[in-house]
Amino acid sequence: GASGRPVLLGSSLQAPRPRRALLHKVARVLKLDPATLDRLVTLVVVNLPVVILAAMGVTNFWVAIALLNVSVIFLVFRGTPGADPAESAAGGRVPLTPMQPHCGSHLMPPGPQAGACGPEVSAADVSEDDEDESAEDLPKDDGDSTPFDAPVCVPSGPPPVSPPLCPRSAFDQSLTSHEGDELPLVSPPPPITTYRHVFGRTLLKGTDGQAHCWLPQHGPAFNLRVGPDYRRNNRKAPSGPELTWVVGMDLFTTPSKVTHIATELRLPDPTPEVGHLVLVHFMLPSYAPPNPLWGAKVTDGPGYSIVAGFAIPPATLKEMSAANSGPLELFYRWLTAFQQPDPTQIYERFKFIAKVANMTDPNLQFSSQLKKILENYNGKPVLSRPQHTVYHTANYTEIDIDVHTFCYIARFGLNGYLPKLAHMILDVALVIEGETNSELPEVALGCLQLSKLDLTKAQPW
Repeated sequence: GASGRPVLLGSSLQAPRPRRALLHKVARVLKLDPATLDRLVTLVVVNLPVVILAAMGVTNFWVAIALLNVSVIFLVFRGTPGADPAESAAGGRVPLTPMQPHCGSHLMPPGPQAGACGPEVSAADVSEDDEDESAEDLPKDDGDSTPFDAPVCVPSGPPPVSPPLCPRSAFDQSLTSHEGDELPLVSPPPPITTYRHVFGRTLLKGTDGQAHCWLPQHGPAFNLRVGPDYRRNNRKAPSGPELTWVVGMDLFTTPSKVTHIATELRLPDPTPEVGHLVLVHFMLPSYAPPNPLWGAKVTDGPGYSIVAGFAIPPATLKEMSAANSGPLELFYRWLTAFQQPDPTQIYERFKFIAKVANMTDPNLQFSSQLKKILENYNGKPVLSRPQHTVYHTANYTEIDIDVHTFCYIARFGLNGYLPKLAHMILDVALVIEGETNSELPEVALGCLQLSKLDLTKAQPW
């Protein structure tokens, strides 16, 4: 309290006792303040024994009487007026009782029994001050909160338990209100992690002939190594069926390189169809590479992030873990290489294939230099080492391929091809390079087709 003494919690919320009610009635009859009348009664009761002693001739108490009266009179005239329950009922503030619930943002009068909720509150009961609040100032609807037109009441009994933090699976639900939606009184709890984007929303799956989309592609569209003795025979043949399937893709513009992009994307949760996710993130520069003879080396700047997600079905994971040789064992070894003291050797065998499927399109006109580079490297496997980084978690494995640090010839060609990307149909495959006979034949890990990407439609990061 203000005096520094401890105050019992709830002591200020006690209902008026019968003596106090009688005091208020007498004060109204005498037209006195109830607090002042209370102190006057106390003055009389305290001084009555002293007056009796003085009348009996005990004069040595007069000095004590004078001092006592000075202190009591000070107490009488320093007090503030008390509150009258009748005045409160006529329009004053309703005092809280210990069992009275505080429902929502409105004070509810006590119900017929202790702990019961009072009358329901609707939008019509909101004060003018509440109505001045705009929709932007109100909490957003999470689908579970009570709207304004529903009863607002806290039930009796123990206090309600706060809702748990929003799980990852609930993040995809809309947390914004739309025109005409009712807004809740309580804002939703924050999610565990804040994401910039939901994966797979910025570049959608399309159909044949559609522009600015991705489509599934299949392993036999790519020629890969076969044994035995590939080093001596150099034989290649169409790949077997791909080991994964495409979950989705994204295309972003970025002011600089974004590493480990999965930490800022809302990824799909594991399901019977998605046992483990492999994310391949290409970081492409949108600026021209400086000439290596006289220009300063630049390895970061504005560009694009192309993210592709490949799901490994649980059945395939089970087969991979049981395999002793072949592409399944090789892929499983690559996925679990993080458990090894030095995973570099197997990580460096990751390669990708990009093949322009519509080379004869009249819109694909290039300079002699760019045309020669395209003819020489179109459909050829490219090892991403050492310009890649692998991140592994329980739910996903991400490989970032940093094209910003590729050699000058590769970046020069890429910078010339980007303006023509809106006319290209690109077939892409991911492969772990097989070296020994036990690791062959190679099989595509995942395949997709990029159909005429319009970089002006890339989503800003």
